[in-house]
Amino acid sequence: MYKWLMYRSFPVLILLITGINGLLFSQDSIEYHFRTDEDSLSILFTLIEICKEDSQKIKYNDLITEIIDNALNDDASFNYPFDSVRHLGKLTSPDKLFRFYTWNLVFSDGTYRYFGFVQYYRKNKDDFVVYRLHDKSDIIADADNVTLYALNWYGALYYEIIKKTYSRRTYYTLLGWDGNNDLTRKKIIEIVRFSASGKPVFGASVFKFDKKKRKRIFFEYSAKTNMTLTYNEKYDMIIFDHLSPVNSSGNNLYQYYGSDFSNDALYFEKGKWHLIEDVDVRNPRMKVPKKKWHYNKSEDFVK
Repeated sequence: MYKWLMYRSFPVLILLITGINGLLFSQDSIEYHFRTDEDSLSILFTLIEICKEDSQKIKYNDLITEIIDNALNDDASFNYPFDSVRHLGKLTSPDKLFRFYTWNLVFSDGTYRYFGFVQYYRKNKDDFVVYRLHDKSDIIADADNVTLYALNWYGALYYEIIKKTYSRRTYYTLLGWDGNNDLTRKKIIEIVRFSASGKPVFGASVFKFDKKKRKRIFFEYSAKTNMTLTYNEKYDMIIFDHLSPVNSSGNNLYQYYGSDFSNDALYFEKGKWHLIEDVDVRNPRMKVPKKKWHYNKSEDFVK
């Protein structure tokens, strides 16, 4: 009982301590205040980790969201690492123009909900804008082919950003993970671009996959296994495990899908990501597609 009361009191203590410190150390560096935010976030994420009640997790998460929102609205936060906050994902674009902050809640029924912010530098105004991301993945229809925004984001934890440019357009490709539910996990390849005002726009018809054009790619597989999805700088391709069911009766039942120990890939050409099947990244002589090359599954790369 004592522990329960202590945990419920933590958020109040955090806010009181933060407020007092702000008064006592108002002349201190900005970095001091970010360290205070880090301490508060670390405590709240720990409380969520040990908490069993979904309603209480949401209350702690509301405090997390408020602290992060306030911190990010200070432009100096863009260069602050926040590296002591273990459960907060931080990812900066290769050109240092924007940064993603993502995290999730795991509920008692095994489902996940995602939260995030994107902080974008506007060159034309020499300032930062911050957008809060709202996970609506549970109600998004035709998720492969819709354009999404901050208010109806397909939630995920992003772990890699790939920058590509074609015909004066810049494409940022995001690789992400989604815990989904008790039975399956998902990996996601997403596109993000920004409007003139810095508003994030998710999804673009740049994927040629399974003879179809898509705005984003999903891979779903058994929660009992793992899937590799990563960008390979040497070959300049996105390399990923080929997924298949353990037997034919498992077709389209993704809780039975896993890697069959082969790899496929996507390479970027003329503003599109193109699929290549059966690549062997362990082979030092593997041929990489060049401009005006196409892939024939029955042969090597041919011109």
